[in-house]
Amino acid sequence: MDADCNGKAPGNSGKEHLMSDNNVTKWEKLIAIATLAQAVVVLFSLTLIQRQLSLQTDQLKLQTNEARRQTRLASAANFQALAALAIPLNLEEAKNSEIERLWLAGSAGFKKDVKITDEQVKKEQYRALLSTWMIFYENMFYQHSHRLLADEVYGPWDKDLKDFVEDYLVEDYWTRVRDSYHKQFRNHVDQILREKPAPTPEPTPKNGRRS
Repeated sequence: MDADCNGKAPGNSGKEHLMSDNNVTKWEKLIAIATLAQAVVVLFSLTLIQRQLSLQTDQLKLQTNEARRQTRLASAANFQALAALAIPLNLEEAKNSEIERLWLAGSAGFKKDVKITDEQVKKEQYRALLSTWMIFYENMFYQHSHRLLADEVYGPWDKDLKDFVEDYLVEDYWTRVRDSYHKQFRNHVDQILREKPAPTPEPTPKNGRRS
């Protein structure tokens, strides 16, 4: 009996030790799996957070771009409204010599000894006519610079502006009034004037007298 007991003792001890090792191994595997699962969860959470931040950033960009677009549209609409008010006033002044004469008399303080000549009236009418067209071109330029007019639409008008400046814009007039216009527009007109071809001198006849 004792021998049997003594003989079985080592076998049972080895079996228990093996079971204990198996339990430890399984426990370590469970810990490893749990650790891996935790890492996957953390990685997935970080991915979701990154995705959410990216979506929020994109949304903020869209909102910012929309706000800028609305601001640009409002600015262009205000500019258009001001041009729509100014053009008829200048045009009426250009058409009506009596209004122009009244302006000149008023600027002179309505003094009786100050005589308003027809030449003065015509010069001011011409100035008003120039202002009418320049305000119109400025408005077109402004709308195009804010991407509200396509290049193919604005291109012919810009060519027309160049022809107008070269043919009709009196440089003395522009020097006096250029600061009244939008900075980008006046720089554009300045560039046109710099590139304006020099007038071709009239040919002199052989007798030295011009016809």
